[in-house]
Amino acid sequence: MNAQKTLTLFDVQGSWRPLVNKAKARIETILQEGRFVLGPFTQELEEGFARSLDVGHASAVSSGTSGLYLALKALDIGPGDEVITTPMSFIATVHAILLAGARPVLADIDPKHFGLSPETIAPKITQRTRAVILVHLFGNPAPAEEIVELLAPKGIALIEDACQAFGAKRNGKSLGSIGTLGVFSFYPTKNLGGAGDGGMVVTSDEILHSRIRSLKLHGEAAERSFGALGINGRMDEIQAALILLRLEEFESEAKKRVTLGRLYREMLEGLVGLQTPIEGAEPLWHLFSVRLQERERIRDALALRGIQTGVYYPLPFHKVPHLMPYFPDERLETAEALASSVLQIPLHPGMEEADAVFAASALLATLRS
Repeated sequence: MNAQKTLTLFDVQGSWRPLVNKAKARIETILQEGRFVLGPFTQELEEGFARSLDVGHASAVSSGTSGLYLALKALDIGPGDEVITTPMSFIATVHAILLAGARPVLADIDPKHFGLSPETIAPKITQRTRAVILVHLFGNPAPAEEIVELLAPKGIALIEDACQAFGAKRNGKSLGSIGTLGVFSFYPTKNLGGAGDGGMVVTSDEILHSRIRSLKLHGEAAERSFGALGINGRMDEIQAALILLRLEEFESEAKKRVTLGRLYREMLEGLVGLQTPIEGAEPLWHLFSVRLQERERIRDALALRGIQTGVYYPLPFHKVPHLMPYFPDERLETAEALASSVLQIPLHPGMEEADAVFAASALLATLRS
């Protein structure tokens, strides 16, 4: 009897397998030349990344978390300032605000696209609001253009947390290029994953770009001259070389994500609650999400069929124990409902269409049982 196939939530090895020889050659070049930081691969990655998003500038950093922090500090955000963000994201989104010394303010999210909206943000704006961090959750665009229209007259910056959304677009514009600054992560499971940690901060504002480049080098203003309080937030050259390799090969993986996401929607729409794209959205699914009434029962049943699932994120920020003191008496009904009902099912470039059909069919059969 054949062993049951396991359908994993991610396939990091599969993305790297065809690139191993090219990756080894690039690493060998770096080892021979001894340029381990701020070398030519980093510069080439920054230039290629900026072109791919049609944005003025890109600065490679050590992680998506450091990118969010640096974006806030480039805007001179700190103690006494407020930053509005989502309650449902990876914890780095809110940690970056706290590490910058600002006060995070949570706005509820839309039950369909899982992101912030102008309607949820507007009541949270005060005289202290300096920025909004908008998360494009799971690779699905949030309404960035409409939020810019709300914020721009008030002089409030929009930081796009596109850490899960490289390759996604809205109305033909790449996510991360719509707001004041955009931040990306290259963690290995991301749409554009590296071989470790890494990130990118993009902007078309030359002054902000210069601040990012200085702050990620301990505030360096000129060689051995420092003019601001910064961090060591640069990207290693080996990491840059490998991410650049993935960027060069990205198109085929992106097409696979689009195809699998479309197939899931065709099979599940109307039968299961889905994270829904807004008008003009071109998602590039990092994770594919469904809303379920009996999440744990269904998750256990899918596991018995060899289908791995995930729960991102089981608690909204205001329910996370160490963050609760920052949000006393907060009630965000949509985020709380989603956190208790959303399940992620496999979607990655290593899958075939038959795998998605198998997963969707198993989900539907479980719902009927």
